[in-house]
Amino acid sequence: MREQDLRELVDAEKFTPFVLHVSDGSKYVIRNRADVLTTRSVVYIGVDPDENGVPRRTVRVDPVHITRMTPLKTNGARKRK
Repeated sequence: MREQDLRELVDAEKFTPFVLHVSDGSKYVIRNRADVLTTRSVVYIGVDPDENGVPRRTVRVDPVHITRMTPLKTNGARKRK
């Protein structure tokens, strides 16, 4: 997948959470823009969020290994703060 395609999805005016699927079978839930940083050669994904939603670590993925992105299915309920 082109990094530009991912960047357009992340930078969209109305961000929609999605799941990033990778060629090794891994899946990463992207709940907000801050969960992902794209460069031309690497996508950094924040994972294992703490109680405040701050990622405890990052995963590096080569954009060529991103096989698809699907909208995150939600039950329509809003998360309480």
